[in-house]
Amino acid sequence: ELVSPMPGCTHKDHYHYRGSTFHAAQDLVAPYRTPVQSVAPGVVVTATAKGDGYGNSVVVMHKTADGEVFYSGYHHLAAIHLR
Repeated sequence: ELVSPMPGCTHKDHYHYRGSTFHAAQDLVAPYRTPVQSVAPGVVVTATAKGDGYGNSVVVMHKTADGEVFYSGYHHLAAIHLR
């Protein structure tokens, strides 16, 4: 079962086309430095400060009970603090 990465946040943007490009993400809005949690248990694949438009970014790999793998990404973070 997935959980919200920021309980109580506001959804700013959902999946849709931006011009001819599909925006395959949900944009969430919360006060500055609101803690972000992973949507499910997993392993951090990357945690970097990128200059590619994502800013501070963390990607987590998850496995479902039946062995399926999926990834979740957390971008535009004020800072990265992993536990």
